[in-house]
Amino acid sequence: MSNSDCYIIDLDVSVQDDALKTSSIFKTVRPIILKSPDDVLIGRINSIQVYEDKMFIMDKLSNGIFSFNKDGEFLNRIGKIGQAPEEYINPSDFTLDTVNKKIYVLDYDLQKINVYDINTGKYINNIKLDNNKVRSYNIQYYNGSLYTDAFFPKDNENNFLLRELDISTGQQKRCWLSASQYNKGFSGLYFTGKDLFLSRTDKPLFSQVLMDTIMSINMEGIKPYLAIKSKTLLTAKDYSDAKGDNFTEKMSSLMTKNVKHSIRDFIDIEDMIFFKYQQRNFMSFVIFNKKKNHYQILKR
Repeated sequence: MSNSDCYIIDLDVSVQDDALKTSSIFKTVRPIILKSPDDVLIGRINSIQVYEDKMFIMDKLSNGIFSFNKDGEFLNRIGKIGQAPEEYINPSDFTLDTVNKKIYVLDYDLQKINVYDINTGKYINNIKLDNNKVRSYNIQYYNGSLYTDAFFPKDNENNFLLRELDISTGQQKRCWLSASQYNKGFSGLYFTGKDLFLSRTDKPLFSQVLMDTIMSINMEGIKPYLAIKSKTLLTAKDYSDAKGDNFTEKMSSLMTKNVKHSIRDFIDIEDMIFFKYQQRNFMSFVIFNKKKNHYQILKR
């Protein structure tokens, strides 16, 4: 963590407040009411990505990806359910290539990526992921490559958390982040419902569920972007000693321990960073001003 570009947030010395006025962050708020046709039912908005005047919405209840304009008017559906080459069974994530005007949809069940035209939704081709021992749930396009998370059937000291794929063949080019070093040894199949790629802009960010560090993806590979520290930060031993035979049971056990863990709901906007972390049964909200190098915590 000697990287000079990495923000270090010491959770033990930050200023603690009871409230934050949203007017100090946003000047105006405008609701967008989605006007979809009768055959397009939005059950739950799991993720939103924006390109020019379009919004792309993933709804995992209806297993679909839909595009709307910024006035909420329905434009089209990207792909559909099925087992044909242009179809998917369980779309788990998607990413946009705004330079080449493509949208990549990861089908978790089939471990393949379908490629569509970003404007028309027309199918282009698909990419089959090459390693059956690794399962991927989240995907990110950056600078001509695709990046995915990595999950394994069993925890192992050789397991990694992030990999780069060849965009033409789906072959793994590089991998990073030892699970034993960065994620308390955990690399199993568990989905929190949260995106592991925390930023979808020209500076993609990645962090797994138990990581203390958020990594930035760049031309050279990856580097630390932000890290949290505390005398009561969750350790690999804390996780190993937690009661339970699986991840869910261990996390429930940790709810009774006075340890801090799990960076969640990360937002990076201009000079401000917002995120949450967990301690016991409570989530605390961190507000960090990058320009002033000042941060505060809102206790819940």
